[in-house]
Amino acid sequence: MKIVNVITHAFVGDLNHPASNSRSIWMTREGTLLQLVDELGNVGQGEASPLPDFSTDLPGLCETTLGNLEPSSFPVFDITGDVLAQVQQSLSLVDLNAPAARFALETALLDLFGQRLDVPIAALLRSRPHRDPIALSSVIFSEDKIGALAETEAIWERGIRNVKIKIGRIHRFDRELEMIEAVRERFGKDLAIRADVNGAWDLIEAQEKLEALTPFDLEYVEQPVVPYLLLKL
Repeated sequence: MKIVNVITHAFVGDLNHPASNSRSIWMTREGTLLQLVDELGNVGQGEASPLPDFSTDLPGLCETTLGNLEPSSFPVFDITGDVLAQVQQSLSLVDLNAPAARFALETALLDLFGQRLDVPIAALLRSRPHRDPIALSSVIFSEDKIGALAETEAIWERGIRNVKIKIGRIHRFDRELEMIEAVRERFGKDLAIRADVNGAWDLIEAQEKLEALTPFDLEYVEQPVVPYLLLKL
């Protein structure tokens, strides 16, 4: 398999609903779509859409990094060989400090291999032929119980039974408790609820608020404090 063309498209799109956590709010997403074309005309696609302040690379860096890739940079791939080893070796074309760009490259190559071998990408990643399925999860970004219930209802209808609710916004904990309580009461124990604070609490806050969350049987609370304080909880 030979890469004969590399195409990149920078994009910016408005979100249907604003997404936020305790630190940021996003109205749009931007990134770069990478397309790798092989000698048979197959197109493998990957996307680099890093979040500002949450990744070491930015959309502009991804666009430049991926735009610098040339077909001649790639080896000729052996589709009968070790797919993951060949993909891993090709990741050296992108700097380690650009993880989103590396993800786009990895995904595009796996997409191409999957097309050539007529298997889904998931099959290429399996270490055993039959593995237990991984349950899907979805993030709830709403800041009130009405919105959270509506989001969870839509997720439930899709068959998803795991949600992560973003909390930790300043002076909003009472509303966040109401939101979690409403979701738990509506969907019961059949729904796994997780919470993500994004390190917004200090130690005293975390101890008090984790105690307040106990009655709602959360599966876990992610990053209640910044990493260096975790061992002090």
